[in-house]
Amino acid sequence: MHTRLILAAALASVFCGCGETTSKDPATAIAAGAGLCASYNFDRAAEHFAAARMLAPAGSEAWLQATFGLAVCRQQEVPIELPRVAEAAALFKEVVEKGGASPLAAQACLNLGRIAELRDTSADTPDLEEARRWYKQVVDTWPDAAIAGEASLRMGVTWIQSLERKDVEAGIAILEARAARPNEPWAGALWKQAGDAWWVNLGDRANAVRCLGRCIEAGHPDPSRAALTVWRAAKLADESGDRDAALGFYRRIIERHPNSGMAWDAQQRMRELGVEPPPIKLAVMPEEKKA
Repeated sequence: MHTRLILAAALASVFCGCGETTSKDPATAIAAGAGLCASYNFDRAAEHFAAARMLAPAGSEAWLQATFGLAVCRQQEVPIELPRVAEAAALFKEVVEKGGASPLAAQACLNLGRIAELRDTSADTPDLEEARRWYKQVVDTWPDAAIAGEASLRMGVTWIQSLERKDVEAGIAILEARAARPNEPWAGALWKQAGDAWWVNLGDRANAVRCLGRCIEAGHPDPSRAALTVWRAAKLADESGDRDAALGFYRRIIERHPNSGMAWDAQQRMRELGVEPPPIKLAVMPEEKKA
């Protein structure tokens, strides 16, 4: 499960150190729990976090770390069971209530939104309104933190997934407003999601091209798929009659993504549009350099 990988990595980065030695010292127990989470051993990690939670003063940084870690373990233990997910949600809420402006409180808010938004088991029922409340709390409480960009992305998607035009437009508005902030670290992902929604959900080529172009400028959230986004922007611009934009995207594919498999097609289309394309200069891959 992708969420399991993300949360395990987050724990490993937040709680430095590792090991499995039980201790009366909360920091040692937390480090041991984080080390076990890094190998997805959530049930054993939970024992260490629970011990640290008992040892640390309530509301202290160590207590927040232990409570957050225990919540992650309860949420991720397999098989996924709704009572354990409910226990995780209650623990995350304790982190929010006692964490103040702590980054862990912000992450706990975001995790509560994800619990409300996603279906953990076939018997689970997503609550999109509840998810939006938690995401909005992140944005309102930590407006200048990077996590607010992620919360805006998640919040926008909760509207888009309803598929109703007014809701999709509301979701896109959230995405674009956050993406337009100066130096927004989540800009690429926000513009990409907005562009996809404009085209896939609303069939609006012009706005899709505009947003996908901004995604490309800001930096694609998944560099391995950047060429595909440039190609989609090129084709949408071409289909909508925006010749200049289409030529710019085709040229970018040839110059920035020569090994993508789309460079030759981009050259051909540029010629059809009456412009001589630049040559394809294939990049030498690391393996080829060693040979």
